[in-house]
Amino acid sequence: SSALATQLAVSHGDSLLCIAEPPRDLAPRIRPALEQGIGVTIVCTQISRPTRAQAVRAAYSVAEAAGERGKAVQRDFRRATAESEGFARAYALSDRESPWVMPYLWTGLVPFMGPPSVALVGGPDEVTDAIFDYRRIGVTQFLFQGRPDLETMIFFGREILPRIRRREESEHATGGADRGPGADPVAGPGEFKAAGTSQVGTASEAGGHA
Repeated sequence: SSALATQLAVSHGDSLLCIAEPPRDLAPRIRPALEQGIGVTIVCTQISRPTRAQAVRAAYSVAEAAGERGKAVQRDFRRATAESEGFARAYALSDRESPWVMPYLWTGLVPFMGPPSVALVGGPDEVTDAIFDYRRIGVTQFLFQGRPDLETMIFFGREILPRIRRREESEHATGGADRGPGADPVAGPGEFKAAGTSQVGTASEAGGHA
């Protein structure tokens, strides 16, 4: 998100919408919004499976299915959206030699499906760790697109969300973790908010919005 987008969110919204990028890079960009008392929503794809190896295989199969046609569409879209700072950063991440920006953050779909396809990839524990890494810098909500959507959101609700709840309860009992400026110091049970493009799992359980 650009400085102008942050100003607009602070003046007229309740959450700043951001494409996923490494937490260490995102933290200084979202700090002004958090200090003004609004939330921050991460937009990203989620590819989760029972194990990380299965999730990685699934991720690469999605890219393979998109093929050259997807790349051609994105080349045009990249030129058309060149003024978007958030999109430009996502494309720049995907231009790196390795698409694995972090062990759980993968940009391999961006050349095929665009910036919102920056993905959290892994098993339940890896995805949970990723979510808490973002929460520590102050992220308050997540807008996920699953691959495939319905099955991923159901898997999230059954396997990942319970892990999030248990960790919230543990942090609440021990006084909470450092979660960045503007965030509540203690993560109470039920605080996590997420939405999926299929209204199951995260969305129906948490009632989140972007």
